[in-house]
Amino acid sequence: MRHVIVVGSSGVLICCEPEMKKVDPALIANFLTAFRMFSQEAFGEVVTRAKIGRHELLIRDVLGGKAYVVLISPIADERLLERVSIAVERALVEEEKAGRLSTGIIVEETTESVRQAIRKALKDTPPWGAVVELYRKIIPYVPKPYSPLPQQWAEEREKDHKRYAKALWRGVKRAERGKRSLKHARRVVDAMAGRDFERAFREACKSGSLAQLLYTYVTLAAVRGFIPSEVPSLVQRLPELYRVYIEMDYSYHFGDICAEVSHSRLAGVTREIASRARSDSFEGLEALALLFPPSVRAPKIVYEFVPEAERRLVEKFTLLYEAYTDVLQSKERYREKLVRVLEGFVELVDFIPRDEYERRIHVLAYSVALSRITAVLEDFTLSEALLTEFAERLLKAWKKLDKECLIKTTSIHRKLMLARGLYTLSLVLDDHYDVFVEILRLVSPYSAQFVLQERGRMILLDATSLILSSASLVTRRNMKDETLKAWLSLFPIVSEVNANRLLTSKSSKNREFGVWLSACIALTSLYLLSEGEIKERAWQVTEVLMDSLRERGLRPWILEKELELLRHTEKE
Repeated sequence: MRHVIVVGSSGVLICCEPEMKKVDPALIANFLTAFRMFSQEAFGEVVTRAKIGRHELLIRDVLGGKAYVVLISPIADERLLERVSIAVERALVEEEKAGRLSTGIIVEETTESVRQAIRKALKDTPPWGAVVELYRKIIPYVPKPYSPLPQQWAEEREKDHKRYAKALWRGVKRAERGKRSLKHARRVVDAMAGRDFERAFREACKSGSLAQLLYTYVTLAAVRGFIPSEVPSLVQRLPELYRVYIEMDYSYHFGDICAEVSHSRLAGVTREIASRARSDSFEGLEALALLFPPSVRAPKIVYEFVPEAERRLVEKFTLLYEAYTDVLQSKERYREKLVRVLEGFVELVDFIPRDEYERRIHVLAYSVALSRITAVLEDFTLSEALLTEFAERLLKAWKKLDKECLIKTTSIHRKLMLARGLYTLSLVLDDHYDVFVEILRLVSPYSAQFVLQERGRMILLDATSLILSSASLVTRRNMKDETLKAWLSLFPIVSEVNANRLLTSKSSKNREFGVWLSACIALTSLYLLSEGEIKERAWQVTEVLMDSLRERGLRPWILEKELELLRHTEKE
């Protein structure tokens, strides 16, 4: 664990964050003061760096020598020390102005002010030192198997891409010639409403609407698992409203790892498109098609085209999501409400589909229920008995799910999210890992292009987590499976360049995302490394990155659980 200690020039402890509960605060200050005095007297040097066991001590004077800051960490991080020192100095200057440092006695207000400054600096400063160590001194030594499968999967998806691209260009030429078809434009809407994305694309090729064509092409690519590289240039031919909307959709599915979609801007553009949506004109149908598949807060006109089964599902989900949001805002009184909400999400999948459309809705309901249950693990502490009950019910429901519908109607992100969710349920029970391997075999062939090209922000998060899951099963359970091997061959997926781009981003979400990915990659390396000096170093890097997550208020259940299981495995 990292600690930041601030000591006055007189040897009085100002602050230690986080507190060292097993050590007398006075002992901390006395040791550091004596250590600095010894170095000055014995060697004529002011010590700025030392090593004690597995920990590095970095020391810097602040406030003109009236105090000094010590960073104790398994990883030496000069940039972090600099940021923390600046924050501490600013806090001490304010305390000096308030007259609380003149007496030489450190009052509680001063300690608290410095503590808050340290916490903010730790939260705002990415763990650069740990990430550099991870990528340059650990990852190069991590053994990983060779597998031809990812490349084979990517080649299969590229064949899909070429096949659909030929149809796309025919549709583009038709649209440019101004050959509009009201009949086919209406069929696009009907197909999108029925979640038949391949038929929607075929109809869009004949409709003469470039907006319908590009939107259905992006949707189909997100499901089939190829990257529609033609879209960024073709979309420039559209009116601004449709161009912005499709660009944001493209960015969500296929964008750069740092690409964030502005939800407020997306909502504004969606409202404008909804105001143009009609069912009795070509222009109205062109706008209407872009509003499918419907979201929870879709415009009312959308539901005129959606079958009753989906309308009922959306109504239930809307009520449940509102209740779930309410629970998040009142955590002190959450438990009874939360159980009822979770029960409602699980009940979403308790119906027997009667036709192909309802089977598609069943897949949607299952993914919604699974995502909420797994999300709860990040926000709440639930009893083991309750978690076990929900996990068993959802794993049982998985067996009734139409797997072909899952492949045909869900995006790559949702496919991988389902795999992550099923692994999480298996981890809760520490059983039924065969279910996870089953879905991994189903969805892996559709994700290869995204992973190999580092495309799709959320897909890379899912994929990084799935590599950790694969490493865990191979190491802990000694599972031998070609799909697990294929995922391990892709380690670490996210390059050092992209990890640093996330950490240096102006967006706090990107920085948190970068820390999460780095911690996940470090934990995976621990599972894959054999005993030795490199593994010992990997433990230190992992601890720093996990601390960095906690300092940001993040305690991802999956990472904490894997860390606990790994420690247990190594003790055996």
